[in-house]
Order: sequence, then structure tokens, then C-alpha cells
Amino acid sequence: MNELAQNVEAAATVIPCTALSETLPFFLRELGFRLDQIFPADDPSVAVISGHGATLRLVRGAHGHAGALRLLCRDPSTLKGGGAPLVAPNGTRIEFAEAHPPLVMP
Repeated sequence: MNELAQNVEAAATVIPCTALSETLPFFLRELGFRLDQIFPADDPSVAVISGHGATLRLVRGAHGHAGALRLLCRDPSTLKGGGAPLVAPNGTRIEFAEAHPPLVMP
């Protein structure tokens, strides 16, 4: 095992946003993530959230594309909206897919 693999304890995906006050509630309420850290206390610009096996770091003012988050579900069609993709206030596309799709044999 290399030195990096021996030292890394965890990984978090950075998701840029312009309005943390709008983006954070979306991930918490709509997607069921849990708030782990938020700082600085007087004017938060970073929120670390976790859920569904992922850790996300929402960073106000970070550069880059908001990206896509794919959530694997038992049955996406039973979700509100039938499992149609959502878009977070910061532009992150939320996709719902089957966790265990049927195996298709050619």
C-alpha cells in the first residue's frame, strides 16, 4: 500500500454554491442528508454534510461546476415526482437510479 493510501482517512466531494443559505436546506430536507459541520459560525461559508454513503462539502464561493449526484434507490419510481431528476439551488443535478437493476443478458 502506498503512503497516500495509508494516510487518507476519508474523502469529501466539494460542491460549489453561491447561496449556502438556499443550497444547504435543499440537501437536508429534500435529500435527507445530515449536517456534520458548518463554519464559520457568524457567517457560514462551508457546510459538511453526509448521507447515503457520501460526504459533501458545500462551499460558498468555490470555483467549478456544481456537478451531478446520483442516488441509488430501491425503486426510484415510488419517489415524489416518479424519480425525475431534480436541480439543487446551486445547480447540482440530482439523478435517481435503481440500486439493483435487473440483469440483462444479451
